[in-house]
Amino acid sequence: MKALSIRQPWAWLIVRPDIVDSKERQLAEKQNRLKTIENRTWTTKYRGEFLIHASKTWDIIEFRNIKRIFYNFPSGHIDYNNFLYAFKNGRLKQGGIIGRAILYEVCLSAFRNPWYDLSPYGFALKNILPLSFMPCKRQLGFFNVNYKVE
Repeated sequence: MKALSIRQPWAWLIVRPDIVDSKERQLAEKQNRLKTIENRTWTTKYRGEFLIHASKTWDIIEFRNIKRIFYNFPSGHIDYNNFLYAFKNGRLKQGGIIGRAILYEVCLSAFRNPWYDLSPYGFALKNILPLSFMPCKRQLGFFNVNYKVE
């Protein structure tokens, strides 16, 4: 199955393993409490299901600004305490598969979504689900992983 490596805290904000109920996940997606856009400098022709790989490296600049992301987010409050608890208790897994999603569109700058930044491309995601952690090495772009989805 294809996988894409994403730095923390972005991988956690996409997968949101703290939201386990399926109806709550659907509501969270509608309320933009799930990060449904993955910003990239490159595009892809790939569409479909893929695994979310949390890389071993952090996006340090944004991690330092994490309170701004949670409290000043345009679509409402994201629970900073849940994130902080996950971080302090080692639940922000790194260096492996943490979830899956469907890439259904590559968006350009005119796309309206609060998670879309000034990157040239935004990978639009849906049906995002957390998965059991499986360590694996990161690769560039979409890469193949032998992972059996439950």
